[in-house]
Amino acid sequence: MIVAQAAARPAGTFAKAAVRLAGLSGVLFGWTPDAFWRVTPAELRAPTEMLAGALAGTLAGTLIGMRARPPTARRWPG
Repeated sequence: MIVAQAAARPAGTFAKAAVRLAGLSGVLFGWTPDAFWRVTPAELRAPTEMLAGALAGTLAGTLIGMRARPPTARRWPG
């Protein structure tokens, strides 16, 4: 999702968008630039969707847990 959102932003040129995606894939997945350029769009989509699902599940669990507590005890964990 994060990578998909970065790609969806108007970058002006393909090169700028590709550099941004390559950087994000390195940060998020530990890929080298060479690894990024060798993957297919489906191979990029798979870990991106998995990461987005994990983040959504974590956020949903946190929000559900917060709603289960009385309003006076609701604090963001951490």
